Amino acid sequence: MKLCKAILFILMLPVMAACESEPGKVSSITEAASLLETPEGLVRTYVDGNAYIDVDVQSITHAITNPASRSEEISSDDVAKMKAAVYRFYKNVTVKDSCYYCPVKNGSEINISDRVFSALSDNLQEMNDFIKKVKDRGEPVTIPEVDEEYLNSLLK
Repeated sequence: MKLCKAILFILMLPVMAACESEPGKVSSITEAASLLETPEGLVRTYVDGNAYIDVDVQSITHAITNPASRSEEISSDDVAKMKAAVYRFYKNVTVKDSCYYCPVKNGSEINISDRVFSALSDNLQEMNDFIKKVKDRGEPVTIPEVDEEYLNSLLK
């Protein structure tokens, strides 16, 4: 559980940096995905079934992190699809040269839309940029591996 919290912390680093520099910026996709629970087994259904996933990740993330701005309820099905997409993407992520690395080149490789893939790739790059900034300041950074515990936390 401690490792899962450490990974979530690392994944939230760009969010914390955004809070300092850009008020009102939407939180990270991975943080938003962890904030809402979905009906038991629904995310697993999308992960195991390998159904094509195309959701508006940015809108869902914004709605989750800015509840006052919601004009309608977020569908638990859309949240489950978003979590499944995060799962498929991060299942491929490893630590390489003190940065997170994903060898997947496009959404079709993991059966997600290119817009979902771009959002996740951009989020990963933001994390790596933040890690680099912290290291450049001479501060220590622990970069936990993406493990089964973290991946399983997305299934809830």
